[in-house]
Amino acid sequence: MGRKAQFTDIEVFDWLGRHLAAAPAVTVQQVSKGTGVSVGSIYHRYGSMDGLLATAWLTAARSYRIGMGRPLNRIGEGPMRRIALHAGRWAEERPALARLLFCVPERVLVRGAAGESLETEIARENAEYAARVARFIERNSLDPIRAELGLFDLPQRIVAGYVGEPQSLHKVKPLILNTLFAMVSASVSSGSATEDDSDTDLDNGSEEA
Repeated sequence: MGRKAQFTDIEVFDWLGRHLAAAPAVTVQQVSKGTGVSVGSIYHRYGSMDGLLATAWLTAARSYRIGMGRPLNRIGEGPMRRIALHAGRWAEERPALARLLFCVPERVLVRGAAGESLETEIARENAEYAARVARFIERNSLDPIRAELGLFDLPQRIVAGYVGEPQSLHKVKPLILNTLFAMVSASVSSGSATEDDSDTDLDNGSEEA
């Protein structure tokens, strides 16, 4: 049986996420068989199995984080709501990437043997994101532990159970908001909690993807 001469990253990432969400490990031969892409083509594009896994994680992480660019630069309950709901909204639009990011442990994808360039890129991405989250928490006077749980960790854990099920994702959004207000105690400036236009935008040049 012939192997694909042309393929997209998302085709490979989609299969990879489905496989790793159910199994703890994968080989390049399994990827080739599952996607129809030759082993040689996989090595040519990603360099190694570790390179493929790390590239998949980095692609998913960047896609998820870009969507929080504008809310993370704002003050108030409106941005807090948008951040808490972002995991669900993003998973509806990008289920293949959401499965990789939310359903597969990072340690399975980023294993420390992807090559210096890619590992440096991942480290820089994580450091920049962590700094942006820390600034958001500080400028909104949030408790760091409650904010991490209520805005990021718990919404992602809730969404992980419903990736690929748009109707179910829509139904859990109220649960995510309840989690937000149960876990996060905030002192916000005046303004509506539901209208983003009333919140202070600290970076007019930052646009949400």
